Amino acid sequence: MRPGRAVFWAAFLACAGFLHFKNLGGTALWQDEAETAVLARNVLRYGLPRTYDGKNLVSQNEGTDHDANGVWNYSPWLGIYVAASSFLLFGESNLTARLPFALAGILPPLLVHRMSLKWSGRRLSADLTLWLTLLSVPYLLYARQCRYYILTALFAFYLFYAYERMLEARPTKGVHLITSLVGFFHSNFLVCFAAAGGVAAHFLLWAPHKARLLRKNK
Repeated sequence: MRPGRAVFWAAFLACAGFLHFKNLGGTALWQDEAETAVLARNVLRYGLPRTYDGKNLVSQNEGTDHDANGVWNYSPWLGIYVAASSFLLFGESNLTARLPFALAGILPPLLVHRMSLKWSGRRLSADLTLWLTLLSVPYLLYARQCRYYILTALFAFYLFYAYERMLEARPTKGVHLITSLVGFFHSNFLVCFAAAGGVAAHFLLWAPHKARLLRKNK
């Protein structure tokens, strides 16, 4: 790696670390974050995201967001299990609730950079895209929350990346595409359906000649 690029990536990591982690646990979890955190705590206790622990009841819809066994069914579970994993490894706190999401938030700008470089063919454009993503205030707010938001962004960009690999007939195209869709669905299935529908429409309308890639090469 050339010295200039090493400096570029070092600056990116330093800036991302500062923006994503500074005072990360300094404020209380707000309502939806607390919902994720309490369900994550219950995962460690019961193995499933139960809404009632004998004292606290988690609900957004007057008790209609769980099944007959009290298991949460209002939204996908990936964000809950991500927070639960952090609690298991590092203990419970505002910081550890948000930590895995802040870490995951560093990855989407890297995918954006890779795709921008490919689409534009210009390193300057890709570099600017990376910094504009990293320094976006709404993006930072989403990345610093104990919530599924940043996972949705991560798997959305991963889906687009995987779709490109599929069109190029890369050997690992199926693994990337399936992994991105599974992670996306379990982050937010509504956004997943919308994004996947757009990808499917593009494939059918603008890349029908690539259909052979979905069949085993003979």
